[in-house]
Amino acid sequence: MPDVGHPKCHTAMQLRPGALPRLTSIAADTDVLALLLSAPHAFTGLQRVDVRLPYYRGPSIGRDLRRIFSWVSEIPTVLHMTLPLEDLAYNDWEYLSLESDEDPVVLPHVKKLVCGGYPRYDWSIRLDQIVVFFPGVEEFVMDRASWKEPRRLDCVEQMREQWPSLKRVVIDGVRYTNGE
Repeated sequence: MPDVGHPKCHTAMQLRPGALPRLTSIAADTDVLALLLSAPHAFTGLQRVDVRLPYYRGPSIGRDLRRIFSWVSEIPTVLHMTLPLEDLAYNDWEYLSLESDEDPVVLPHVKKLVCGGYPRYDWSIRLDQIVVFFPGVEEFVMDRASWKEPRRLDCVEQMREQWPSLKRVVIDGVRYTNGE
């Protein structure tokens, strides 16, 4: 018999509106975030969400991320997200892709997006999808990309072309702004 309190059972938190007004940031794996953020009305002061992949990486990571995106889209105070984009496999992106039967989840209020490294799979396809989910991002930070300068500049130029709101890109600590 499944544990009804486990996030994989798709239970929702029972929190009253504004229950956690002083909580400004949260970092947890996808299982925990999917459960906690299922009560978005409780997080009136939440500004930052850091998504971690669970230790056991099951086949539902893409679905869990989609649920997290859906809940965060209902919390307009969240301006900063950290995502494990570099660890997503092709099938994870399939669950997040716009080709699904569901409408795309859009988080226009997120202004800063951080990822640990470049996606292991075709970056240009992933960038298209990332831009759709996060159209209002002004700063994109990518660490551990280990790219040489020409590759960085190509990546920054590609981002600028596809992401109209983008003002700053930081790759491995090197900052690129629209004026450079």
